[in-house]
Amino acid sequence: MADLPPNADFTGSGVTEGGFKTALNSMLTYLRDILGSTGTPASARSALGLGALATRNDVTATEVATGAVTEPKIAAGAVTAGKIADGAVTEAKIGSGAVTASKLGGPMPFVLKAGDTMTGALVLAGNPTSDLAAAPKQYVDAATGRGVSPLIATTSGTAIDVTGIPSWATEVSVMLNGVRSNGSALRVQLGTASGIVTTGYQSATSDSGYSTVGLEFYGSPVYGINGVMTFKLVSAASNVWVAQGTVMMASSGVPAIAVTGAVTLSAPLTQLRLLAVGGPFVGGSCSVEWRR
Repeated sequence: MADLPPNADFTGSGVTEGGFKTALNSMLTYLRDILGSTGTPASARSALGLGALATRNDVTATEVATGAVTEPKIAAGAVTAGKIADGAVTEAKIGSGAVTASKLGGPMPFVLKAGDTMTGALVLAGNPTSDLAAAPKQYVDAATGRGVSPLIATTSGTAIDVTGIPSWATEVSVMLNGVRSNGSALRVQLGTASGIVTTGYQSATSDSGYSTVGLEFYGSPVYGINGVMTFKLVSAASNVWVAQGTVMMASSGVPAIAVTGAVTLSAPLTQLRLLAVGGPFVGGSCSVEWRR
């Protein structure tokens, strides 16, 4: 291999044109010895005796022996998303059990096909379109024609709103379990997507009570109110609802009271409100059930 000509052959004070050309030819000879006659990667590898040694972007999946690339041979952070071609990493190329939580820097960020336990909610894109597809709650509620709210504690405040009642519901029941308040009465009002309806009711009880602002019956801070108030849709076209129910004061000795009434809404029923009239709730619980 030719020697690399020194700097003085190019920049020395006594360099002549002929000497410069001679030095330049020596430099070209030196480079040809290193890079080969053409200077391509293939000729450079051949000239240096490196044979088929790979260069950047030269290695394909078929040229790497199975198991040749191991974790100790890859520097931390060396493999980034930008260095992996789209579609290059397939399931068939990943060994069983090769991807573990420790190699991902934390908990598994995916659900295993063989079965797994999720720690958060899974939100689906929409209703299922095939028999074995997953179904969201809204689809199940509509398909079964029944739903129920969570159990709600009636221990504070004066108003409890239950929203999210499906517009297809034709029967809605309010279930009271030991509900107590410091007020004089309990009142149920229906509502639409526009809000709670507070007027236009025709409500009466068996103890001669009457109300136009909701279905109203007695309340007590001492005796819990138990019972069910059911609303039924008479006409979907006009959104007319009628109600009936029976409530009683637990362990009070007071006879049970029947409640009945009706109201016309301006749109489908989607919510309702339970009010403590004259004072806050102080005990008990309630829930709401709806049916198609």
